[in-house]
This record gives sequence, structure tokens and C-alpha cells, in this order.
Amino acid sequence: MKRDPVKKSIFTNTQKIVKYDNVVSRSACSSLTEFALSCSSHPVRLSELDDSSTEYVRSLQSMLVTLVQSSFLETVIPVETRLVVFAEGETMGWHDDFSGPDLLVETIAEANRRFSATVYLNEDYTGGEFCIMDKNANVTVPVESGTVILYAAHIKHSTRPVRSGTRATLNLSFV
Repeated sequence: MKRDPVKKSIFTNTQKIVKYDNVVSRSACSSLTEFALSCSSHPVRLSELDDSSTEYVRSLQSMLVTLVQSSFLETVIPVETRLVVFAEGETMGWHDDFSGPDLLVETIAEANRRFSATVYLNEDYTGGEFCIMDKNANVTVPVESGTVILYAAHIKHSTRPVRSGTRATLNLSFV
């Protein structure tokens, strides 16, 4: 992890999304990406990580709790953490992290998600842009490895199709 994340608030007409650059070091991003790509199925939940990755991700979770709390002025706890990989051609249509038939919900706590975080782990892909739905226009959020985007779980968002390469992220949900 890097020590001084750079905060950039992104305000659309109706909602607030917070972007932090330089949160995770390139070497940590590279290690997590390598691990994610080595797994045979996705998403990879925290309980499925190797010991060194689990230790690192738990420390990252703790830091992200602080960022979410300072960004949205609410107390939160993490309820789900998973590595997500999108291969060439894969996409995720418009959805929210609060409800819906495709939501991976295994506990009551997960069903009450209030905030989400996406940590970008690599840059060696094209496409796969993170988009936020707004009343007047959809907003594409530019990212690089080490960037974290924080947003309320009810905000509609999507991932555009990956055109080449493989996109890896660490996704967290908070109640």
C-alpha cells in the first residue's frame, strides 16, 4: 500500500463517487493480479486466497474501511471481499450492488450492503471501463492500477466489455 492516496471526488448530477489514486502499490497490484489470474474460477473470495494474499488483503480492507468512513461519514464494516477477473469480451451490464438476481449474497449482512469499493489491480488491458449511470449522462471513471473507487451500493454502474487483455479488480462491500 502507498501512504498518501490522492482523493478526487467525482460528483454527477445525483450522486457522489470518490476516487483515490495511488492507494495500492504497483508491486502489490501485480502480486494480486498474478494470483487472481492463476485461479481456475472467479470470483475468488477472501477465504480462497493464499496466506500471504489474505494477510495483505485484510490490511487493505482495514485501510479501505477508514477511507469509506472518512468519505461518507458513516461507520462501516466489510462483509465481502473478492478478486474479480474479466477476460477479453467479458462485461458487466448496468446493476447496483444492493439488489438484483445476479448479486452474490451468502449472508444477511451482505444483503444489507451500503457501500462498495473497487480496487484496480492492472492496466494491461483495453476496454473494461467503469461507468456510473446518472440522470443526464453516463460517466466513465478513468483509472490506473492502485486506484480505488468508493460509491454507495445503490448506485447503478457497469463495466464495458474488455477489448483485449484481462482486467483484474479487488471488490469489497460494506454494511
